[in-house]
Amino acid sequence: MLEEVALLDVPHEIEYREGFPVLTVSQAVEALDEQLRDLFPGLWLRGEISGLTHARSGHYYFTLKDDVAQISCVLFARDAARLRWRPEEGMAVLLFGEPGIYRDRGQLQVIARQLEPEGAGALAVAFEQLCARLRDEGLFDEDRKRRIPRLPKRVGVATSPKGAVIRDILQVSRRRHPGIDIVIAPTRVQGDGAENEIAAAIGRLQHQGIDVLIVARGGGSLEDLWPFNTEPVARAIFSSDVPVVSAVGHETDTTIADLVADLRAPTPSAAAELVFPDRRQLLADVTAGHDRLTRALTQALNQKRERIERLQRLLPHPGRRLEWQRQRLDDLFARCNRAIRTDIERRQQRLNHLVARLDGVDPLRPLARGYTMAECGGQPVTRAADLTPGQTVDLRFADGVAQSRIESVQLEEGAA
Repeated sequence: MLEEVALLDVPHEIEYREGFPVLTVSQAVEALDEQLRDLFPGLWLRGEISGLTHARSGHYYFTLKDDVAQISCVLFARDAARLRWRPEEGMAVLLFGEPGIYRDRGQLQVIARQLEPEGAGALAVAFEQLCARLRDEGLFDEDRKRRIPRLPKRVGVATSPKGAVIRDILQVSRRRHPGIDIVIAPTRVQGDGAENEIAAAIGRLQHQGIDVLIVARGGGSLEDLWPFNTEPVARAIFSSDVPVVSAVGHETDTTIADLVADLRAPTPSAAAELVFPDRRQLLADVTAGHDRLTRALTQALNQKRERIERLQRLLPHPGRRLEWQRQRLDDLFARCNRAIRTDIERRQQRLNHLVARLDGVDPLRPLARGYTMAECGGQPVTRAADLTPGQTVDLRFADGVAQSRIESVQLEEGAA
């Protein structure tokens, strides 16, 4: 041990005291760290996660413990990014890492490089964790799922452009309804990064005028189907503007894509059967509907005809009813004539009365009895005092006007 420490590259000569080296704290920590790494270049630890902290940097800090001891651990962000599940407090795990000394605190710690959940596999844990989170957000709610259109005009398909899946879908579509357009968004359906390609394919199809979308791949292992158990694919399906049919794997396989989709089909061929209507069945349905409508209309017309016949028996003959109406019209006409004549006579009497009253106040009426009316400048002269000798006045008679000149004016006694 002393010889190995002596081989350390230190800036000054190591001092020995009573046969033992005198080191600075940093030298001691460095020496211990190197010895520990040489002794255990890597090791597996089994224990329970405690005191878990997820830093903003992406690193995980926690303590791994058992019934007797505990040790500090760190999982750096670059290694954590490779995990398909999230470490949780109290979880039993199997950890592979490198032991060492954290020099700032002189603390023993293990740098974790791999982390696996004990018992259930990592993929199963990741599946359950993501399911729980998405379920809490409402992505699996049944009340948000939409009906598949019965007669789509355009269908989008996100799948691999090669293999049996796309061939099966095209074959079913040609057999059931070749008149429906198909838009294919090719994508990888397994392997690292496939989930982002699948999500991008779903996004591209949103701008192709489709009415419904099929997300499909054939069967495989849990690892092969894993892209359809990821958050990017789940959120892409959830955000789709049109209904989505998930057809991933075999009937016994269940993926998160199936849980988010509006409809799950057991196989890609079954998805095509659900999305593409059978043209022959549609024609048969139309014919049957036409027949039902014809029978319903015929029955309705017969019921109306019977009702009219019953009403005809209850109602009087139209000719007799017309005679009653004519007689009533004649009576009304006669009554109107009498009323009009009475009103005219009453108005004529009133008019004669008014004419007589007007005649009584007509200023020209006395002229017919030999009287005259003097006017000067178009205005009547009512007093002799208003006249002066030599003034010309008009004398109005019943049959005309004569001019005269005033020779003299004689006023009655007491006249002003």
